[in-house]
Amino acid sequence: MKFVFCSLGILPLIFFTPAPSMAAGFSDTTFSAYRSTIDVLQREGVLTGYSDGTFKPNASVNRAEFIAIVMRSISTTVPIVTSACFADVPVDSWYAPWVCSAKRRGIIQGYPTRELTRGESLELFKPEQEVRFAEAVKIIARLLDESLVETSGENWYQVYTQYLHDEGVLSEYSYIPWHIVNRERSADILHRFRELQNNKRIPRYSVGCGEDAPASVPSSVTISGTARAITVRVPARYRTTTPVPLVFAFHGRTNSAQTVRSYYNFDRLWPEAIIVYPEGVQTDSGTYNWSNSGDTSSTLRDYVLFDETLRLLEQKYCIDTYHIYAAGHSLGGWFSNSLGCKRGDIVRATASVGSSGVSAACNGPSAALLIHNPDDNLAPIASGEVARNVRLETNSCSYAFTPTEPRSLLCSQSTCDVTGNPVVWCPHTQDTDYRGDYYPHNWPVGASAAIVTFFKNLP
Repeated sequence: MKFVFCSLGILPLIFFTPAPSMAAGFSDTTFSAYRSTIDVLQREGVLTGYSDGTFKPNASVNRAEFIAIVMRSISTTVPIVTSACFADVPVDSWYAPWVCSAKRRGIIQGYPTRELTRGESLELFKPEQEVRFAEAVKIIARLLDESLVETSGENWYQVYTQYLHDEGVLSEYSYIPWHIVNRERSADILHRFRELQNNKRIPRYSVGCGEDAPASVPSSVTISGTARAITVRVPARYRTTTPVPLVFAFHGRTNSAQTVRSYYNFDRLWPEAIIVYPEGVQTDSGTYNWSNSGDTSSTLRDYVLFDETLRLLEQKYCIDTYHIYAAGHSLGGWFSNSLGCKRGDIVRATASVGSSGVSAACNGPSAALLIHNPDDNLAPIASGEVARNVRLETNSCSYAFTPTEPRSLLCSQSTCDVTGNPVVWCPHTQDTDYRGDYYPHNWPVGASAAIVTFFKNLP
């Protein structure tokens, strides 16, 4: 797929202007998955927000801004500029020192040249153009290894995406190369680069790697002063230096975490993984939920529960951050699918049974397994198809499906070669529950094994 670039005005310089350390916390990052990272970079004076106290995490970043923040993270000494390095980079522009320094180091290149009045020519930098992931990845990869050589053609970026993936800096499955980088992802990419450069820590492995295991397994996480219950299963042979996968298992509207733990059967099927069973908020009627009335697809209440639980477990245990998963039944599957969309840049894959999901712009691609009975009278098949189609579009997949295992659930898989995030659709026909009663909203035989196998087989 070729890139299509457009020009936008340069954003206010306050975004990446170093500033004195201040109290962390922007008013609009509550539902950002990178809130902790943004706060750290703010405290260190690497970035600031806007004068109204916001960060605008979803706003785009232009080329001048991205180069400036990355180069300033290497050295705060402003490079000297004596002549124009690009035809559209004035010597007296605020970003010229950083852009010209990056060009001298071979980190960036320009676009086709423009003739100057003296018969000379200079390349164009296009400082106001939005940054694409492929460009951002190239900049970081070249800073880490200047010997990398890209290939020609529309997939020129693959040498850089593969390098960062293999080095444990950034999973190649967590973004689409031609998508625009927003401000929160810029902060994340910069933080990963700094962790590797300054702290010699591989971002792929959580900060808990090498630390002593906690004396007791966490049983709750505090959200805005309120303790939320979680049940965590740690592998019997857990080693503090061996990164392990992490699976979030969400229950439905009428079943507790302990109830679904008994029939999801993930503990037995995947003994090497950490499994966490969060508890939803129970209503006066005895049912559970993962959101408040009026929440939007981007502000579901328990996105923060996921974020804070993940942060807690990453601090206490050695987790492979390339392999974080979410699964659930019914409402739990709906929340898992929603996470796969709005936390697609963090969650490697999701699996759902008899569920729907948010139908909004996703923050990144993630693999998906969707198991759904066409006769389900509690979760209509149409809602499952919407969730499936959101993933197909987000993952740049084909709408053509090929039969795959397990055949007992009538599964078929779409082709998603570009992003490596497959979508598997299983419209099974098991209509009875374990008692033999008609219940097409059931957890079908073979679902647990299919989910674990799907997760384990992903690279």
